[in-house]
This record gives sequence, structure tokens and C-alpha cells, in this order.
Amino acid sequence: MEPKFIFASDIDNTLTGYDYFIPPEVVEYLTSLHVNGYEIVFLTGRCLSFALLSTKAFDIPYYICVQNGAEVIHMPENTPVIQYFLQRDILYDLDLISRDHKDDFFVFSGFESGDFCYYRPDRFSSEILKYFEIAKRFSDGKWLPIKELSEIQDEFPLVKFIGDRKEMEIIKEKIIKKRNDLNVILMGDTTDPAQTILLITHKSADKGKVLEVLCKNNKWKSPVIAAGDSYNDISLLKNANISITMEDAPDELKKMAHIIAKPSTQHGIIAALQEAAVRLCK
Repeated sequence: MEPKFIFASDIDNTLTGYDYFIPPEVVEYLTSLHVNGYEIVFLTGRCLSFALLSTKAFDIPYYICVQNGAEVIHMPENTPVIQYFLQRDILYDLDLISRDHKDDFFVFSGFESGDFCYYRPDRFSSEILKYFEIAKRFSDGKWLPIKELSEIQDEFPLVKFIGDRKEMEIIKEKIIKKRNDLNVILMGDTTDPAQTILLITHKSADKGKVLEVLCKNNKWKSPVIAAGDSYNDISLLKNANISITMEDAPDELKKMAHIIAKPSTQHGIIAALQEAAVRLCK
């Protein structure tokens, strides 16, 4: 059945309030949209177990695109529908790059392999190791300390670097120069705003691209309303009929948005969606 509209949204700081949870008012409103014919799609850089902290409050069917679109799962039955994984050979290129920098990278396994994270403890500063201890609280998956890259599985959805923004920009340029088959995105970190995250995924693991594939696979032709607040949401907003961004988002995103929403802490997405529906129904 063709949905009335498709609502495709980032989670952190777009839907969430002061913590990692989507406020009950927003959950209730999005549930009412589903009842009225909307298809709901969540897209996030989080791993699945972390993302479910926010979305488990929903008792409706929905799609969740995790690891920046590397894995798409239909809920509530946990059915994988799209996967874009990296091959282990990329890690040896990243290993050479990381040796010139203070901290190493870490690798996520994907939800079907346990949703855990590989990391080399002796290659990280004490500051980042403390960050990991905080991050471990937000996922049911294990953090697996390793010595050698050969201990990592052959395929995986996501690699991350973390550090100050200037260093992450340098690493990003080095990766792009070395490999042209990757999607490399800088974004703020939700666990520690002082840190910058560098996401590395398959070229097709991109929020905008994966939404296109999801629409094609389901033969959806309905208008898309998209919402986001960070740089990894740009392709998603570009591919929408109506794009929403938050008033505290970077200027680059606000310039491309049709609607500027009040902050997520004020449940701004609700009024923005109401306005979007009015525009599309004219």
C-alpha cells in the first residue's frame, strides 16, 4: 500500500530531547502519523543497540537505518533489508594513516554479528579510553580489545575516528586521497560534544542514497519529508520534497531547508511536520 507521505528523520538532536530518548510527546505524534498513513524511517550514525534506546518506545512498524545507512532493519521483527559493508583490506590503509596521529580507529561489527566494537587499547590516549568507558553504557554490544587487525571479521559496516576537529579534518583528507571508494563524513559527537567523529562507510552507506534504495525497493512514490541537524544529513535533506532542519543546526543545513524547526528540546519537529503537511497538501 502506497503511504500518504514518507517521514525520514535523523534521531539525535532532531527528535531527542535533553538525553538520548525521544520525548513521549514526539513518540505519540509520530505514532499518529503512522496511523494516518505515513511511513516512518529513522536514519542515524548510531549502531542498532544504541539507536533502539530512542526508538524502542514505538509500537508501530518502522525502518531504522543505522551506521549512517550501512544497515537497514525493519522493526519490530529485526529483519535486515539492506546492507552495505566494508572489506577488511581497508583497515590496513587506515592503519598506516592512524600511525601519524594520537589515536587509532575503532570498528563496528554490525547487529547480526553482535553489534560490538573492536579496538586496540594500546593505540589510544587515556582521554579517549575514558570516553570509551562512557560510550559502553549506551549499547548492549561488547567492546572487544584486540592486538591485530586480523582478529577483525572480514566484513563490517562502519569505522570511526574520534578527536579534535582539526585532527579529524586532516585524517579525512588523507583517507580521501588514499581511497575513493568510501563515504567519509565529519560530525559532532552525541556522547561528548567536545569531540568530533569521523565516520567511514561504504560509498553507498549514505542517508540520502539509502532512502532512495528503500523507496525503490518498496515502490514508494509518495512525497518525502526529511529532517536532520548534522552534516551526515545533507544528502537526506537534498533528496526530500520538504526538508526540515533545526534552528541550532549548522548554517549550511539551514540554508537548504524549507522549514526551520524549533530545537528538539522544545519538540520542534511536531510543528515543523504540521507545516510540511500543509505545504504538501496545497
